Amino acid sequence: MPMKVATAALALALAACAQLGDDDLYEAAFSDVGGDATLDAVQRIFEQGRCVACHSGAQPQGNLTLARGETAGALLGEDGQGGVPSAHPECDGAPLVTPGVPDESCLWILVDEGLMPPVGELPEAQRGVIRAWIEAGAPVE
Repeated sequence: MPMKVATAALALALAACAQLGDDDLYEAAFSDVGGDATLDAVQRIFEQGRCVACHSGAQPQGNLTLARGETAGALLGEDGQGGVPSAHPECDGAPLVTPGVPDESCLWILVDEGLMPPVGELPEAQRGVIRAWIEAGAPVE
């Protein structure tokens, strides 16, 4: 009997997910983040948003790796204070992340203008988490 209950619960959960659009799923996945965005939440976005598909491995696009464990150094520099210049032509050498100032952060500029990811935009909920993380000073813990 417990197996039938578990199977029924799983079927209901899958049916509910099928009814949700991508934005709804992302809203649900990041509802616990709120205004207290973390590097971990941003990393999950990079993993789910196809970012690591291009920005990882031996030869990451733009020499920018967003693989888990390497993101903070890549975005914020070795000192964790930001200022790592972007190689992306749209950013004119702007830092990848300027903690506390999303509009001066290449990461946010590219996401906000829909240039990254190059195919499809990140859902609004994910974009909000990235912006909130930068606004909060891009904390690494």
